[in-house]
Amino acid sequence: MKRLIAATALSLLALHGYARDTMKYSNYAFDEDKPWQENDTALPTYPAQADWVGFYVTNTFANQAAIDAKSLSIDTDHVIRYVLQVKSPAGAENLSYEGLRCSGRLNKTYAFGDTVNHRWIKSQKADWKPLPDELRGRVRTLFCENGTPLDSNAAVALLRAAPKQ
Repeated sequence: MKRLIAATALSLLALHGYARDTMKYSNYAFDEDKPWQENDTALPTYPAQADWVGFYVTNTFANQAAIDAKSLSIDTDHVIRYVLQVKSPAGAENLSYEGLRCSGRLNKTYAFGDTVNHRWIKSQKADWKPLPDELRGRVRTLFCENGTPLDSNAAVALLRAAPKQ
């Protein structure tokens, strides 16, 4: 009887090890094991009737920043995309179409707005870069929770409720 129990225990241990190794070295690709891949991104229409929602960046940021709430979207690749408007104290306006990855606190500028001809000009260096230090905390509280993006409705609601100064 003792030999039967010992043999059964050894068999179970062997099967457990086999199952563990099979799962670890199998040909099956699980979502978390796949390398991240960005979806193809089409540029949005140039904002004619934008819903600009301003937000506070830091006390050292002299410009005014706003996001077009209509443009904010979160794709299946977990990238938050939006149109950003930055106005200088002198009135100069810059538009950009950007993406944000919460997991690495990275952002990417896809295009810049031509405010005269109302069109997008694709960025020549559309690479993922770390967020500037002054934006990391702000972005994390507005769009991300534990390294993952909020849904777009929650992100817009937090953006609208966020302090403006």
